[in-house]
Amino acid sequence: MYDKIAVITDGTGGVSTIENGCSVRVYERGDAGWSVTAQVDYAIAFSNSALYRDSLRNLILRLGDCKIVCGSAVTGLAYYVFERMGFSVFEVSNIDEAVLGSIIHELRDDGLFSSKESTYSAEPRETETSGHFFIDLIKLHKFRPEVSSKVALREFIRTAKFRKLEIECSHIPPWIEEQVFTDRRLLCSSSETEPQRFRITIIVR
Repeated sequence: MYDKIAVITDGTGGVSTIENGCSVRVYERGDAGWSVTAQVDYAIAFSNSALYRDSLRNLILRLGDCKIVCGSAVTGLAYYVFERMGFSVFEVSNIDEAVLGSIIHELRDDGLFSSKESTYSAEPRETETSGHFFIDLIKLHKFRPEVSSKVALREFIRTAKFRKLEIECSHIPPWIEEQVFTDRRLLCSSSETEPQRFRITIIVR
């Protein structure tokens, strides 16, 4: 599934948005490089959000085991549905072997998978700023469903060996609020960045 990339295209074959496109081409990497192995034509119902969501889900189901999608812009409800259905989403202006390769390279650098299997880190990763850590629980649960938020974070937060920890999640785990409340060293804030997507920030006093 990680050697396949779905590209939203218009009638000329150029990269497009879901709204302006008419098909999705699935590129697959083989011994000779990247090639189109499938093309899924679609017509999205835009009359209301429920029909729009259902149309997108039906399109995604037709993409098989592909879990990477890119378009000229993937925003709003389209981004939300793709993310909820386990896709890594990218925005690109054109498609060629270099662009396709760079997408795979970026995912690998982010620790999402190795060339053979998912190896997403179950621990917060330090950012470019010393003492600042980040973890995406949404992606963790997608690639490592056996790892709970408690397993990934409870001991890390308890030791407080960080200055700032940012957590991306689909809901705010109650145990985090409880642990921060009982630990006077910590300050916690949260915000909803988009529907069912939250950013929690924990700072050590």
